[in-house]
This record gives sequence, C-alpha cells and structure tokens, in this order.
Amino acid sequence: NGFYSFFPEEVAAAHPPDRVIISNLFINNLQVRPGKGSVLQNPVEEATDVALKYNQNNLSFQFAIVDYPAPELNKYYVMMEGYDNEWREATGDKSAYYLNLPAGKYMFRLKVFNSDGIKIEKTMQITVRPPWWKTWWAYSLYALLIIVAGWQVYQYQKRYILARERERGREKELAHAKEIEKAYKSLQATQAQLIQSEK
Repeated sequence: NGFYSFFPEEVAAAHPPDRVIISNLFINNLQVRPGKGSVLQNPVEEATDVALKYNQNNLSFQFAIVDYPAPELNKYYVMMEGYDNEWREATGDKSAYYLNLPAGKYMFRLKVFNSDGIKIEKTMQITVRPPWWKTWWAYSLYALLIIVAGWQVYQYQKRYILARERERGREKELAHAKEIEKAYKSLQATQAQLIQSEK
C-alpha cells in the first residue's frame, strides 16, 4: 500500500509545550470574570489562588495546552488535593467539575502530557471559607453561651433547692411547734386533773 520516506536530519526533536492554562473558571455555573467585586482580580490564566464564600463551592475549570503539532494526543489529568484521592483523566471537553466542596483549603492541580510525552503542570490554590456560624469566633460565642446558660441553670437550681429546704425547715418548725402546743395542752389538762383530784 505504498511507503513512507524521510530524512533523519529533518526530523524535529521533541519540543516542550509552551504552557498549560486554565482558560475558564465557573462558580455555581456562572463564568467568573476578573474585576472589582469578583473573586478574580486578574485574568484566570494568571490566577494562582482564589478565595470563595461557603456558598460558592460548586466549581468547574476549563483548561488547554498551547501545543499545536498533535492536540488530539495531549492527555489531561486533574486532582483537587484535599478532596480527591487520586489523579483522574479529563477527557472530552477538557474540564473538571467539583460540587459542594466543603469549607477548607485545596490545591487544584492540572497535569498535561503533550504528544511527545512531555509533562507540564499548573496549580491553583482554592480556599472555601466557612459560613459565619462555623467560624472559630462563632464557636467561641457558642461556648460562652453554653457556659452562661449552665451558670444560669446552676443558679436557678441552687435557688430552688434553698427555697425547698427553707420550706421544709418551716414545715418542720411548724410541726414541732404544733407538737409543743399539743404537749402544753396535754400538760395543762393533766395539771387541771391533778388540781381537781387534790380538791
């Protein structure tokens, strides 16, 4: 079926790819654009770290490698350190998705092998901040409220026990006074009988 011929001196040596880039970042399915009020101050290609709110934890990345000879042979692998346990191959549309990332610090890592098998990597630090009710100062406030509530319960129980003991003491004193009164009346009756019998 024919043949190929080539000149060895004309065969190009393996060339390293120019660079790998994260071309798009989506948060909650909305493309992030750099600027004032955005999580990105610079274009996503230049970003090295992103800080997000607790409700901005659905992320997707699109990426590409600037390597033209045989783009179909490029292999893409991704890993979110702190979330993924192993590298996974990104096939199809060259993107990675992460849904409901818990609060914490992560490192998004992108590893690409070009058609010559040369590896190039790109990383981006991702921080998902916890909601205010899960921050250290909120937990400190919860602890303080528990201590105050415990102190209030202790004071209430102490007052309740003291009031109950006072009531018991009054009841005992009243019962004792009734016994004394009864004994006194009995003594008076006996005395009256003695006087009567003497008469």
